[in-house]
Amino acid sequence: MTRGKRILMLTHEFPPYPGGVGRYCWSLAAAAARAGHRVTVLAPVHAKHRSDQYRDPPGVEVVHFSGDLFHFRELQALEQLVEDTLATDQWDLVHAADWPMIAAFRHIQIEAAERVASLHGSDVLLFRHSLRARIARAQRALRRFEPLVCNSAYTASLLRNGFPDVPDIRVAPLGVDTQWFHEPSAEAVEAYRLRIGCTKHDRIVLTVARLDERKGHLATLAALAELPERERKNLVYVCVGRSVDRAYEARIVEAATTLGVRTVLTGTLADSELLAAYRTADVLALCGQQVPQKIEGFGLVLLEAAAQGLPAVVTNVQALPEVVVNGTTGWVCEGNDPARLAVVLSMALASSGVSELREACIAHARQFTWDRCAALTYGQELAAVA
Repeated sequence: MTRGKRILMLTHEFPPYPGGVGRYCWSLAAAAARAGHRVTVLAPVHAKHRSDQYRDPPGVEVVHFSGDLFHFRELQALEQLVEDTLATDQWDLVHAADWPMIAAFRHIQIEAAERVASLHGSDVLLFRHSLRARIARAQRALRRFEPLVCNSAYTASLLRNGFPDVPDIRVAPLGVDTQWFHEPSAEAVEAYRLRIGCTKHDRIVLTVARLDERKGHLATLAALAELPERERKNLVYVCVGRSVDRAYEARIVEAATTLGVRTVLTGTLADSELLAAYRTADVLALCGQQVPQKIEGFGLVLLEAAAQGLPAVVTNVQALPEVVVNGTTGWVCEGNDPARLAVVLSMALASSGVSELREACIAHARQFTWDRCAALTYGQELAAVA
């Protein structure tokens, strides 16, 4: 029997903070614990920004420190905290799971046998272009880790281009939590339909993303307005996600009114209602846009939707095409021309409910597991631990 590793995961975002990095860390830590490893997570308590949907991962020890969202002025204190934590045990593997924790190693010599760092798309941009990062000499910390792990080939290419002397860059696609394959309860479906004011006769185009320009809500609205009148009958555009830009939210509302597209903004939903949203939609639209200094990374919501048999329409932007099998689990549209997007959305709506398409989506989603992500991140031998 192979001895489990003592893994220290360091992150500045972790539930109860509601964000993608936190979800990534939660699921990865849980997968490592399932594989028989002793996992400790060091993360802020997040007293202000919190969602109580998540609890600590089973079998994982979470050590909280006083803190919330990271600011560069806290870097020196974070370095000391990390150094003190490293001294509490003989760790087999240290995993810096986001950019603040990576930057904290700019002066620290890691004695652990294995050193892994995860870089998300926005992290790469920060290390490459942030003036504060350059002043703090945060980039030097990248060389403390091997490998550097990205969740998409696109992010890995950005990292290679920006830091060509980094020797080991690995791609570890994200996983899909098993809950997304479950049947939503009748109560959750009813609550969701009441929230959006729709009936079983309405056709729903769904976008699940925070209200941010790069997510392409306006492009989707413009395309839906191009559909023939007969196809727009009983059509509803539902946008699930928190607002991060009130001005952009107002533009969505104004465009929907001007274009005559019935649109509902739900804000953030509990997972039970989000599951119902995936199940009751006809197509998921994520028409990502190129926005300077922002990255459209691995589209985890595309896989969550696929787990419910929901196909997706995406634009050929950055990492989005890596998650959709064009013509099999959805459609990848070249360009953002509303007329072209309308053609693709029309095809998707016409295919809604086709059993072969639904089955292909579910089979595709099942290939992406957090156990696989953990094995690629921490080493293939991880899966062999009894």
